[in-house]
Amino acid sequence: MIALAAPQAAPSSDQTAGFAEGPLYESQMHLRSIDNQLARLSEEMASTRADLIGDLREDMAALTRAIRRLGQGDEA
Repeated sequence: MIALAAPQAAPSSDQTAGFAEGPLYESQMHLRSIDNQLARLSEEMASTRADLIGDLREDMAALTRAIRRLGQGDEA
């Protein structure tokens, strides 16, 4: 059976005083930077995907028109 940890009290101001310049702060800043970069990458991928889908639809529409013209040429 898994034992649940007892809730811990929030750190006092004495315990958090050095975080603004310490390794925890630095780690948080790196994580925030990674999060921002991933968000930008996700937005760029979505934008690129939408552009590619639009291009593909245009190409398929042009192909459909060309096939229809070939079909009409056979009937004439």
